[in-house]
Amino acid sequence: MSPLNQRLGALALLLLVGGSVQAGTLPLEAPAVRGEHEIVFKLSDGVMAATVRESGQYVSADGMTLDCVPALPRLQHDPQGLNRILRLPFVSDEHRSKILAGLQQDAHVEWAEIPPVRQTDVVPNDSDWAELWALPHVEAPAAWDVAQCNGDVLLAIVDTGTQLDHPDLAANIHTNTVELNGTAGVDDDQNGYVDDVHGYDVRDHDADPSPMPGDSSHGTHTSGTAACVTNNATGVACIAWNPRLLPVRAGHASSITAGIEGIFYAFSSNARVISCSWGGDSYSYYEQNVIQAALEAGSLVVAAAGNNGNTLPHYPGAYEGVLSVASVNSTDVLASSSTRGAWVDLTAPGVSIWSTVNNSTYGTKSGTSMATPQVASLCALLSSTQPFYSPAQLREHVIFTCDDIDALNPAHSGELGRGRINARRALTESPATIDLRGIVLDDANGNGIPDLGEVVGIDASLVVDIGALTGIQAVLSCADPRITIQDGSSAYGSLQWGQSSAGDGFSVQIGNSIPTGTRVELLLNITANGGFSHRESFPLVVAPIHASHDNSNLNLTVSSHGAIGYYDFEDDQAVGQGFRWPSGGANHLYVGSLLISHQPSGMVADVASYLSGHAPDFAPVPGSLITLSENGAEQRISASFNDSPMASPIGLEIDLVSRSLDMAGVENGVILEYQLRNTGAQTLSGLRAGLWMDFDVNGTWANDTGGWDAARSLGYMTDAGNQHLGVKLLSDPASSYRLCRWNDWSSGGLQDAEILAYVEGGFVQTQSTGADDWQCCLAGPAFSLAPTSVRTVVFALVAGESLQALQQNADELQSWWEATDVVAPEPELPQDFGLVSIRPNPFNPTTRIDLDLSHGTRVAWEVHDLQGRLVHAAGASFLAAGSHSLPVDLAGSASGVYLLTLHLDDESRNYRITLLK
Repeated sequence: MSPLNQRLGALALLLLVGGSVQAGTLPLEAPAVRGEHEIVFKLSDGVMAATVRESGQYVSADGMTLDCVPALPRLQHDPQGLNRILRLPFVSDEHRSKILAGLQQDAHVEWAEIPPVRQTDVVPNDSDWAELWALPHVEAPAAWDVAQCNGDVLLAIVDTGTQLDHPDLAANIHTNTVELNGTAGVDDDQNGYVDDVHGYDVRDHDADPSPMPGDSSHGTHTSGTAACVTNNATGVACIAWNPRLLPVRAGHASSITAGIEGIFYAFSSNARVISCSWGGDSYSYYEQNVIQAALEAGSLVVAAAGNNGNTLPHYPGAYEGVLSVASVNSTDVLASSSTRGAWVDLTAPGVSIWSTVNNSTYGTKSGTSMATPQVASLCALLSSTQPFYSPAQLREHVIFTCDDIDALNPAHSGELGRGRINARRALTESPATIDLRGIVLDDANGNGIPDLGEVVGIDASLVVDIGALTGIQAVLSCADPRITIQDGSSAYGSLQWGQSSAGDGFSVQIGNSIPTGTRVELLLNITANGGFSHRESFPLVVAPIHASHDNSNLNLTVSSHGAIGYYDFEDDQAVGQGFRWPSGGANHLYVGSLLISHQPSGMVADVASYLSGHAPDFAPVPGSLITLSENGAEQRISASFNDSPMASPIGLEIDLVSRSLDMAGVENGVILEYQLRNTGAQTLSGLRAGLWMDFDVNGTWANDTGGWDAARSLGYMTDAGNQHLGVKLLSDPASSYRLCRWNDWSSGGLQDAEILAYVEGGFVQTQSTGADDWQCCLAGPAFSLAPTSVRTVVFALVAGESLQALQQNADELQSWWEATDVVAPEPELPQDFGLVSIRPNPFNPTTRIDLDLSHGTRVAWEVHDLQGRLVHAAGASFLAAGSHSLPVDLAGSASGVYLLTLHLDDESRNYRITLLK
């Protein structure tokens, strides 16, 4: 890879040091143009600070130069650690994914991501123009009898730009008098933004937040809805009456490319309410961190629920503490395009909204983009009467004074929050409120993840933000029948203003038939004395597809689709530990993958070729799940996957057993045992199994070198330091080993043909030629698999402080494996008839009989219920000597315990099996 923007890896990245300044920020010019090819990352606590070199680049502890700039202007009071967020601009497509992964596995980096590009939540207008129906509908005139904003509340619109001289906006637009009366071209108030007299353009980094010529008026329209000049005998009115409007341009057309920076500017400018009529479906740590900082600074963020017409979470609206808004029409019926869901807080008018548009005119628009500024305007009005409310209290007060509209939307009951906003009630009522503020899981195996079949305890913390409640009770429910509520009620007693409680807990049982990675929604129905009621919801993600070893000196993550290290490459999201040695140290692995090749078809199954845009070729076996167990000093992870995602699968099913040993001599490695099973009807010949390992020693890539120890079938990688990392074949002599570099690949990335050449090409390039971004591929000999037969291939991943230490540790693992007889390298035929296992058990609806045969014989089996009735049977068939796996399918049977009888010549054995549906 290019030395430009060196691999970040496990570097002690250095922050800017500056003297004390006014207004809590340090001025620093950002690049003149924002590129789309950026990475943002947050340094962990304890990272030392140093000065920025005159070139504007950061320097790491070992002297590597990183073209980084602060993502945001520096804060003096920084509880969220926003000063530790840096931006790496102008990263090429070729290098971005790998640099990002290096950062994500860096021990000194909390998180790293590509900044999300959000989309405006506007729906094309196909309806007639309308009057200002929304204001009387939410009883705004009655609210104005109580209070009106008259420039005392600052409301920010983070959008595509606002026409500053619009006759119905100009008088309300905020003026920064320090910059107005200061020196042009100078950041007079030292807030990090030069000449921001009337807001700022964080997209193009200038002081003009006006929209671009030809813009869709999205930002001007939302500005008018939230903060137009009211009672001026011209145009339109807004709920808040006359708040101060802070325009923040963060995008163009329908793309919000700098929304996060816009929120930062808004709360740094002391905006009380921040309106965001945009969003997307992906979670962003960067965005969430900035929003949390905004809330802590006293700014309430109001965001659109989205216009996808579904129930999927929409960000930033779905973050905790944000007020999320769905859209309804003039009869309080949910707009057909509006996103909804148990995570939505409330609704507001958003259909045919008449407001300001560019060129000093007016027009109608529809969508949650139009509903959001209605709510932001109400929050500003309420804030004028409750200036000491926290953002949470402001949010909860508006929520708990909504009108319930579930009866008007029976198909969406429970998906519209507390209902539609009511300005009169917000200004005249003093509600008691309650909010869900945390979930803690207590699962049976203690891994914090709900697994299939597991009973999970749930502590749900509730807090009263306003008022007081007595006799608080909560009932837990779930619409998914695969979740069984075992203890569904919890008592919370009485809570006063600001108090919280976790109650006495709930418990649920996870069903055995839920696909891995499924997200289920749980609903809390909360009641209290005096007729109080409220609903809250929270998600559970069932059955993970990755697990990590953490009991020895090598922390390693494996997955149930063939990846090693971490698995979610398509979303550039690192998950798990990677390959950390010593335990808790830097991650040394960019990506690892099991490789399977088949000749003469030329088929390659792998995860490594994701680099060319391909999805993984392996997927979890339906009904299986990855499990982690411990037996004394041995920690074991088991998973099953197959080649079903391939265009032409050959019928391979693979069982992985990964072993980590907390024992002297073998604590620096992990053993990976792969059992390959032919589930097809034809013999598979010319199969090979290998591992692809892209080690990045110490988290960096440019200084890697590699070698080969033929006597040990051990490939290794190191750098200028003392870490040596290795991959070794335990079960067979190696037939192929090769080092290759990133730049050796074709322009489209790593291709199947290249992987095939590496697996089958023998010993090519076994020593590196200089330091570079090297990867290694190790493979065993070719073999054949008859139908139902099994072949086991065993590797070890190992680490050491020197080549000699690495070799010694590899020898220890080889000796332990051979002495333990985990699996014979070339298994002898069984000496007698032996059942290996029935797995899974319990099952739904299929399981397998694994058995060993010392000689060829006829085998049959049948299944009876406990009343002796025959349920299923397989006639006798001849099986050759060796290991076999026979499928059992009870898809047409009811849940229960059954008796399986296995017949071998004149011998029979009985086994209990359990079908759970």
